[in-house]
Amino acid sequence: MRPKHTELVKALFDAWNAHDVEKTVAFYADAYTGQDVAAPRPERNLNDLRRNLTMYWQAFPDIQMTSENIIAQDDQIAVFWLAEGTHLGTVMHIPPSHHTVAVRGVSQLIVQEGKIVYSLRIWDVAGLLRAIKLLPDLL
Repeated sequence: MRPKHTELVKALFDAWNAHDVEKTVAFYADAYTGQDVAAPRPERNLNDLRRNLTMYWQAFPDIQMTSENIIAQDDQIAVFWLAEGTHLGTVMHIPPSHHTVAVRGVSQLIVQEGKIVYSLRIWDVAGLLRAIKLLPDLL
């Protein structure tokens, strides 16, 4: 893996875990687009990204993300992560449950000239719903 990719992911996660919108957005290119499996529509610009960051941080004010594995090749990075926090605000039209959640996911990042131009976030939405008691254990 390329060291500059590891450094970018670490700095990005530090900004994310500080819940600093502008510091986090600074890692993304002006022409950024992205997708989150839980979102009804793609992020088409940095304002959409800001809105989604704010929504997650308000819903889980203590949320922290841990990078568990990073795979990089050329301009692409795959980050396998764990997000942990307490559901204290509305998310996806779901009112606060006050339950603690631990959700795993992976983000594909495409980087050009040191900035993220595209991201795809695939994560365990069913695991989140189980943790907040909206979905029963299926096994």
